[in-house]
Amino acid sequence: MPRWNITPETLNMLEDVFRMQPFPPILMREKLAKSLDVTPRQVQIWFQNRRQRARHCKIKPHQAQLVDADGALLYPGTPLSSPWCARALARAGAARRE
Repeated sequence: MPRWNITPETLNMLEDVFRMQPFPPILMREKLAKSLDVTPRQVQIWFQNRRQRARHCKIKPHQAQLVDADGALLYPGTPLSSPWCARALARAGAARRE
C-alpha cells in the first residue's frame, strides 16, 4: 500500500467527519475512500490513528492554560508538546478565550 500524502483540504474533511462520527461505518469509509482516491483500509487506519491521538492528547480544562496568547506551549517539555497535541491545546485555548 503506497503512502498517503494528505492535503490540508483532505485533512479538514476527515477531521469534520471525525468530529461528527469517530467510528464511521464501512459504507461511509468506502464513500470517503472513493472520493479521496485511496483504499477503504487507508481511511480506516486514518480513523484508528486519529482516535488514538484524541485519547493521547485528551485536553483537560486546566491544560488549556498551558498555551500563551499566540498558542505556543508555555511548558515545551510536557508530554503534550507533540505537534498534534500542541494544535489541540491551541484550539482549546482559543475556544476558552472566545
